[in-house]
Amino acid sequence: IAQRQGFFHWELDQANVFIRGGFDIQVGNPPWVRPTWDEPASLAEFDPWWGVTDLTKAKDALKRERRSQVLLDAAAAATVANDRAEIEGVSALLSAASREPVLVGIQTNLYMAFMTNTWRRSRSNGVVGLLHPESHFVDPEAGPLRAQAYGRLRRHWQFANGLFLFPEVAHRFEFGVNVYGSPRRPKFDQAVYLLTPAIVDRSLGHDGDGDLPGIQFPEGGWYLRPHAARIVRVDEEVLSN
Repeated sequence: IAQRQGFFHWELDQANVFIRGGFDIQVGNPPWVRPTWDEPASLAEFDPWWGVTDLTKAKDALKRERRSQVLLDAAAAATVANDRAEIEGVSALLSAASREPVLVGIQTNLYMAFMTNTWRRSRSNGVVGLLHPESHFVDPEAGPLRAQAYGRLRRHWQFANGLFLFPEVAHRFEFGVNVYGSPRRPKFDQAVYLLTPAIVDRSLGHDGDGDLPGIQFPEGGWYLRPHAARIVRVDEEVLSN
């Protein structure tokens, strides 16, 4: 199993880093996906019908028949079983209280596991920069993860894809560029509903003059003007409100 899966043990493979206390800097765009079982994708490796057919319109009897035909092949049956076991294993690992106590009870997305793992592998004065979705901020079950995130955040820039700058991300899908440090009382800078990275850069150096920008013009089109007021300092008082 270890040879097939190619496990990477951070503390063993990067022992020279961890003997110094961890990484100074970690930067990444982790997977934005939930580890859920996708049987049609596994079956499609042996029968393309499962990948090119609109399964919502296919009759259940036909799907059962084609599934049975695929699984008659011993190699296909073994592969599908291994795919299912891998997903079950990952799900059990990510929901284990002994390993991920702040993720217990959450419908886990892999980006959340990257958050907690980078925090654990960081030096006491290390910095982590991650680009990931924002679902943990609104999930009622994600309170422990939010508490950890608020205490580690240094910068939180929330983006929406209203200008279609990123074709692989759905229109208006919200995601954040987040900079984390060591735990402390919450205090971080935040800007929300950003449409281009330039708005952040220019707002950080803005002198505060001029009217506050909105989000969208009444006649259509987006406000892209920077302003110092776009940057908000979030602390315990702000969070309590």
